[in-house]
Amino acid sequence: MNRKDLIDRLQALYKDEDSRVTVNPHAGQKVAIVYPNTYFVGMSNLGLHIIYEEINLRHDSVCERIFLPEKKELEAYDKTKTPLMSVETQRPMHQFDVVAFDVTFEMDYFHIPLMLRHGRVPIMGGKTALNLILSSLPGGLVLPSIQSPLRILLMLSSLVKGGKASSVAF
Repeated sequence: MNRKDLIDRLQALYKDEDSRVTVNPHAGQKVAIVYPNTYFVGMSNLGLHIIYEEINLRHDSVCERIFLPEKKELEAYDKTKTPLMSVETQRPMHQFDVVAFDVTFEMDYFHIPLMLRHGRVPIMGGKTALNLILSSLPGGLVLPSIQSPLRILLMLSSLVKGGKASSVAF
């Protein structure tokens, strides 16, 4: 599987969707809503659909979705040195103004550092600081009390690579 195959797969997913949401890829504020699980798990999440639609209803913003690829596909991203990309326009994760994670299940928290790394989103201090938003809609399975341990996890994962960790907003 090469880079073109990865792009073709994302385009096929988007083409096969029945969606009433209009996406303006040229809007000023570019938001990536990231679901740290596979496409089919994420698309069964009603909260993801609501956030996606509400942001895209704004004329000044565009929201695109990024999902964790299946294991073999993730290996192809590594092999081809391709960053994780959005379903809608195949924009790399690191090119978004805001990267927002919609997390429903606790076990998906472990995928966040993996996705940030594969998306080439810098989490170290410096020119580009990470703007990270976690969402958990009322009634979801993830409790707000988990955000503090996650902040520590992200800070530690950035420090392991050396240097200063940037601030992470929750």
